[in-house]
Amino acid sequence: MKRNKLLLICLMGFTLLFQISCKKEAVAPPTDNGLLANIIRDNLNLKMFETLLVKTNRRDKLKEKGPFTLLVPSDKAFTDLGFAGPAALLNVDVAYLARIADFHTFNEIHDLSLLPVGYNQPIEFIKARKYYFTKQITGKDTVTAINGAKLLPQVKRASNGILYVLSQVIEANQYADVTEALGNASNTSLFNFALKQAGMLTTLQNVQQNYTIFAPDNAAMQQLGFVTLEDIRNADPTMLVNFVKAHLITGFHFIVDYELQSYPENSPIMINSLSGIQMMAENVAYYIYNNPNAHHIVLKAPHFQPGEEAILIRQDVLCGNGIVHVLNKPLAQLQ
Repeated sequence: MKRNKLLLICLMGFTLLFQISCKKEAVAPPTDNGLLANIIRDNLNLKMFETLLVKTNRRDKLKEKGPFTLLVPSDKAFTDLGFAGPAALLNVDVAYLARIADFHTFNEIHDLSLLPVGYNQPIEFIKARKYYFTKQITGKDTVTAINGAKLLPQVKRASNGILYVLSQVIEANQYADVTEALGNASNTSLFNFALKQAGMLTTLQNVQQNYTIFAPDNAAMQQLGFVTLEDIRNADPTMLVNFVKAHLITGFHFIVDYELQSYPENSPIMINSLSGIQMMAENVAYYIYNNPNAHHIVLKAPHFQPGEEAILIRQDVLCGNGIVHVLNKPLAQLQ
């Protein structure tokens, strides 16, 4: 009798343990490490974008079924934009970061390898947002870029989408025209005021015409003697018009366009500014080329001394009617 009771107790115990074990297994479903969210989490080169997703509460979306297409800027892309590391993003305005996250995320699959060869082909990934796709074959390599940002070789296919890695952060086109972009950047306020004094604002606000602006930053303007707004007000009007037009180009040109046009010899690309065309004077031509030591595009103006060059501080800011690049040096003299 005692033996039967003991056997019954043992059977009940095993049954209870089995039920508990089953409940635990039901609570912990298997993890899909192939989800986009987990691929980004586990990639050491994408920590900045991972931080951005967490801060903007967008990481959980990338655990959903999708499918999604992600354009993920590398960590270097964020450092080039001025962020020292993931911690630097924690103090940034959430709305700004959310705009970046949303501009790089599409709610469907886009196989970019299938797009045709060409320059700045408009693609409507998301309605009312501008994306321009460039694909060029350079020797044995194919260079692909979206809004000036080159696609790096790392392509990750996930269970809920596809992930491309970018060389730079795409600037979400939030500005109606190029003057609005200049006015909203703290380091181009002097050049923007010079455009106003030169009577160029109305021209540059025309959304029927595209412009590319190489804007000297405030430090560069101060080197010329434009330390305050009053200095610009007191400048000779004709001289000021010539100066600002020397930094304006018709059409829109991403920096990668010049890189590709200089292939394969890295030969200089001559571009003409509005000061030569509109002022009925000799065209002011600048040489833009790849500096093999610096590994980026630099600009040289005719009056520059040997070895002197203008460096891009910011590039490829896409606006409603053009693109803004910011330089550390002016491309014209005051004359």
